Amino acid sequence: MSCCAVHAFATSRLRGCWWIVPALAMCAVVARGQVGQTISPADADQKARATVSPPMVIEDDAAVLERERNLGLIDVVTYPPLRQDNVGLPQLQHWLVDPHADDTGPATRDLLEGWNAGGSSQVIPPDCGIAVSPTHVVVTTNAKLKFFDRTGAQTGSFSWSSFFGGVRPSNTFTSDPKVLYDPDSGRFFVMIVAIRGSDFKTWYLVAVSDDANPSGTWAKYALDSTLNGQNSTNNWSDYPGFGVDSQTVLITANMFSRTTGAYRYVKIRILNKQELINFAATLTWTDIWNVTDPDGGVAFTIQPAQHYGANPFTFLADTNPSSKVTVFGIQDPLGSATLFKKSRNVGNYNQPPAAEQPGGSPRLDTIDNRTYNAVWRNNSIYFAHTVGASSQAAIQWYEVDTTDFPNSATLVQNGSIADPAANHFFPTIAVNASGTVAIGFCRSSTSEFASIYYAAHMPADPAGQVGPLTLIHAGTVHYSGEGGSVVRWGDYSGTVVDPDDQTFWHFNEYPNPNNNGAGWRVWVQHFSVGAPPCPGDFNSDGVVDIGDLSILLGNFGGAGGPADGDMDGDGDVDLTDLASLLAVFGTPCP
Repeated sequence: MSCCAVHAFATSRLRGCWWIVPALAMCAVVARGQVGQTISPADADQKARATVSPPMVIEDDAAVLERERNLGLIDVVTYPPLRQDNVGLPQLQHWLVDPHADDTGPATRDLLEGWNAGGSSQVIPPDCGIAVSPTHVVVTTNAKLKFFDRTGAQTGSFSWSSFFGGVRPSNTFTSDPKVLYDPDSGRFFVMIVAIRGSDFKTWYLVAVSDDANPSGTWAKYALDSTLNGQNSTNNWSDYPGFGVDSQTVLITANMFSRTTGAYRYVKIRILNKQELINFAATLTWTDIWNVTDPDGGVAFTIQPAQHYGANPFTFLADTNPSSKVTVFGIQDPLGSATLFKKSRNVGNYNQPPAAEQPGGSPRLDTIDNRTYNAVWRNNSIYFAHTVGASSQAAIQWYEVDTTDFPNSATLVQNGSIADPAANHFFPTIAVNASGTVAIGFCRSSTSEFASIYYAAHMPADPAGQVGPLTLIHAGTVHYSGEGGSVVRWGDYSGTVVDPDDQTFWHFNEYPNPNNNGAGWRVWVQHFSVGAPPCPGDFNSDGVVDIGDLSILLGNFGGAGGPADGDMDGDGDVDLTDLASLLAVFGTPCP
């Protein structure tokens, strides 16, 4: 990672940019309050379309590795002085950072189908993201972009300054990475915000792979995020959302004034997916900004959905204000791009408190009750967030039926993960083809160090209920972070469904035991919920056939999970699994 920034913002609601923690440095604090910005209905939901030729490059791993070698271990960037006003502008400091600080050599696996994916004592918070193709796993943190095969062998590791070096504007640092795998196109999509320290101008750095193997060729773009359509604004982008459907790739962001620091509005940028996967030099996008909730209130942190199947609208969701959830749908996103919205009252929910941990102060910052991600499939949109309950941080999650959208949006179920003696925070949600919901998150208490968990709701479960919490990886030390009474944690995690459309993956952080909890480590986890719907049907096509045999043989002799050919659950794909598969070969699923 290049020289990066410590910053504070005196306005409310800024959250998502990260900072560097050198050994003896104290980081600034992000203040929170209430937004005073009001958008009149006449100015709400504005939109503009633009055709632009953004900076772009097509390059493969060899080019990025050459750039890494040329940079050496430390990539030094000097930021010009920041103009000071009598308002709360970001305060920037910069530090030298070893971009390889989070490399730990070969990944180590355990019997739970998980592995360590590196860590850092310098970049806080990690902002974990994950995407999984049939052959590879891609994880993102504020420190790195990493590629693994499905056995946990690392096949690529890049600093953001190097990966996007062909298009990254000069004198910028990066924040808030996002990654998606789109089974419809068989491509990975990556996005991160680039921020220029001198004036807080921002860009979306976007990349798309040429296939399902990330170790290959990517098209990379730098999109000016301060534009509304083609018109310049004085706003910058924070806490982006990232989604994909059959036609579009969506980016959302909270926009702040670059001169006053005031929160302005949510902006939605609609990109044409075909242009991206065709590596087009000219892109067409539509921006929608000044987005309001149905009651006219200012929207905040709208999350675009990862879509599965043919969708009549491009769906998004948010959890603002404090008693409602809102579903947004864009009709004809590549044409007229008309935004519809419906809210549903779900009862009051409070802001979450900072999470306790053994040893007392500091507490872990759980941010607020914003939405973290969204998934749309089978005519429902699913999403989750952190709330306050019984003086603890808790999780609430929702399923909203969109069958009759925009006429209505029906709350099918909502549930909670809560404990009066423990905190649960930073949830992300995924849904498989059978309708099983998996939620990955962190948990801590006065007697439990920050640890990684998941819980699941199966279709046969009562509405809103999840099964027992399952520990993925236990924290073993007190987390001190950057110092202070409340320290950054998160700011989000990653939960996705496997391309087999049955099992799940989760990616999250835990305190680094190797430096007394001053930094974090990250863990990749592959897990199944319930019994496989059809043992041996690894590709979920409804029959145990040559396709499933090919999957098993492709993983034979190695470690694997239920989607890889491990039928007996011992963590290995071997002769026992082959014999079990042959015994049911040619059998259709129930």
